[in-house]
Amino acid sequence: MKTRKVFILGTTAVLIFSLLAGNVAFADEIVPEKNEKITAVAGTVEYMPDKMVDESSVKIKKDKAVEIAKTMLEDPKNYELGSIYLSPKWPAGGSIWNIEFRVKKGSGGGFNVNVDGDSGKIVGFNRWDAYDDSRNYVAKFTRAEARKKAEEYLKKTLGVDIKNYELQDESPYASYYKTSGVREKLIYYFNFIEKINGIPFTNSSINIGVDGTDGKIMSYYLNSMDINKQKLPSPDKAITPEEALERCKKYTDMALQYIVWSKGQLYGMPKQSVKLAYVPLTSISTVDALTGESLNYDGSVMKELGISSTNTSEKITPLNPDAVISSKALTEEEIKAKAEKAKKTAEQILGVSFENNDGRNYTYYGGNNNVWDFNWHAMKENGEAYFSISINENTGHITSMGLGNSAYIMPMKEDGTPKEVVENISWEKGKEKAVTLLKQLLPEQYGFFADQNKQAPEYTEEIAKTVREHNYNFVRVVNGLPFIDNSINIGIDRETGDIRNMYFYWTDVDFPPIDNIIDRETAVKEYFRRVEPKLVYQLFMPYDQTSGDHDFTENIKLSYTFQMSGFTYSGLMFDAVTGKFIDWSGNEYAPEMVMDDSVLPDHWAKRSVELLIAQGILKGTNIKYDAPVTRAEAVKMVSLAKGMMYYGGYAGDAFPFKDVPLEDENYAYIENAIRNKLIYVTGDEFKGDEKITKEEFMKMLVNLMGYQDIAQKNEIFKTGNERNISNSARGYVAICRALGTLPVKDGGVLDGKAVLTYAEAAKALYNALPYVK
Repeated sequence: MKTRKVFILGTTAVLIFSLLAGNVAFADEIVPEKNEKITAVAGTVEYMPDKMVDESSVKIKKDKAVEIAKTMLEDPKNYELGSIYLSPKWPAGGSIWNIEFRVKKGSGGGFNVNVDGDSGKIVGFNRWDAYDDSRNYVAKFTRAEARKKAEEYLKKTLGVDIKNYELQDESPYASYYKTSGVREKLIYYFNFIEKINGIPFTNSSINIGVDGTDGKIMSYYLNSMDINKQKLPSPDKAITPEEALERCKKYTDMALQYIVWSKGQLYGMPKQSVKLAYVPLTSISTVDALTGESLNYDGSVMKELGISSTNTSEKITPLNPDAVISSKALTEEEIKAKAEKAKKTAEQILGVSFENNDGRNYTYYGGNNNVWDFNWHAMKENGEAYFSISINENTGHITSMGLGNSAYIMPMKEDGTPKEVVENISWEKGKEKAVTLLKQLLPEQYGFFADQNKQAPEYTEEIAKTVREHNYNFVRVVNGLPFIDNSINIGIDRETGDIRNMYFYWTDVDFPPIDNIIDRETAVKEYFRRVEPKLVYQLFMPYDQTSGDHDFTENIKLSYTFQMSGFTYSGLMFDAVTGKFIDWSGNEYAPEMVMDDSVLPDHWAKRSVELLIAQGILKGTNIKYDAPVTRAEAVKMVSLAKGMMYYGGYAGDAFPFKDVPLEDENYAYIENAIRNKLIYVTGDEFKGDEKITKEEFMKMLVNLMGYQDIAQKNEIFKTGNERNISNSARGYVAICRALGTLPVKDGGVLDGKAVLTYAEAAKALYNALPYVK
């Protein structure tokens, strides 16, 4: 914080700095849970239940475990013991003590320590501080700097040789969804995978978290297991990466499909559209590096999938190839009549009446998406039934439907065990009944869906006794292609033939024609050009094997996994029109988004940019330092620095800018800026694409810091050596000069009318973060 810079008028500086005092810290109350015998614990360490564990089953007793855990506390006298319990450790067997300490006084906070129940080794801890709503959480460490802190801790405190570990890529979305600005804590997480014979062993890792504001180690978890490393397969006998990739290609069916694209919108109902994409319909994630065989998740050899180069998934026939649906706007009365008619049909199918309102019947109109929602509920003997339907008032189409028919009490034998399910309705008969019911419930729309149920599921004799229903799936067909985002799922009781549940989804959107698209061969070639086979040691657990105290070395295979910048290769799709990778939201995905130590080129503003990205204030890494900043981009920056609040799209108020519709990707940021007085409305056009001047940006910064009232007293300010400063901006410039937030390179001269660049905006905004009100 640059506190030695002063205003021309010293008394004004005193006014400003007197406003920097914070409020009393808020302490969250922490309530311990006391339980010394459990079956499962949710957490970062892989603890899974196989059996109940208690103190008699471990070498390290509770008091000793607490004594060991206290060594992690800086001053044990400031803490009191909270909950303590044992949990089973999966898959290697054994138990873990989970010990919680709470701060006795002050702002709150605590420590959770994990102690191995047999060795007494500390295998993990998590420190938490009470949230302080008066504090500005400002990043002081870049990810690269935090990584050094993590590696120093692992080496000096835990004796870990970091050379035997491989740091994994950070998800490109790690900071992408941060929206609370300086009100949100910043923790960097690092995942190190152990290397054996130079090969990563995916089941042995160290996870460590570093506070980005002060460099403090916040958490550490060790996931490890005792194995005989000498018995592991040698990588010398592995097939080549090229051979593994060819195997991967053989098992991958790239299907041309329509997918819903929800353009990035922070709040509210995003406007949906549709894209054509090549989707990995069937795929594999692992290939045995010694045999070349494709592996299931339990390590068994995968059956041949019979994938055809002609991509049979594209040849799909709807239930009624001649189906036609009309689109017509409906009045409120017509919509309610249509819903009532559907309700009567549901009552006949379910054998209930929804006339007796039990408080769970309702009608709702969503003005933003022009959809009417109806819901009915009825109690029946030993159960309940419900029916819901949504209708688009602009098209008259049913956009969703749900039906449920459930029983509270499972049929039981005299000995208290569940009765075995007897199949009276075959798979084929059940499907016939499902189609008949769909014709009744969705007479206009069922015909657009195709049967995806090619063969009956295979059950063992024992499992067949417990399966209550046949489940069938139907997918919507558009222009001969599957539209997987619209489907029907229906369950038919195997004993009675009654419907048990049904879910239907339909999207009213325009579908792009199937022309001018990339051919499948090109798509597959480009897709796999970015796929990298990675040789790893991997533990496979057969479904019939439980964890325990025995050697799992024989369960470890040398295998290839397939990665694309941190994703498994099936995690992305290929846009059939643009030829670019897209994620499952339909948004473009660039592998360059993965953040590492060398993504951004060197520049005098690099550090500011990195820190703002870490806090989620700048999005993405494709930032050109000297590129001009538009008004929309500047408002987005200051809104995210302030922290976003959801206001519901102005509700009954009239949004002041006619050139910013609700579906605009910047709408929420602009709304947030207006409501928090970061910008002021001076007309009915926002003009978000205009490049803004440094003077305009400084006004936003001063508003963000909460000093606009002082800044507007222009008569008490004088300018320094700045150029082209309007009289109305003199106070804003003086405040930015005093607080070190001028948008200019150190030593440079500010030109208020000059266009703002990303580098200048990043430096000034980062320096303003400690003062954000």
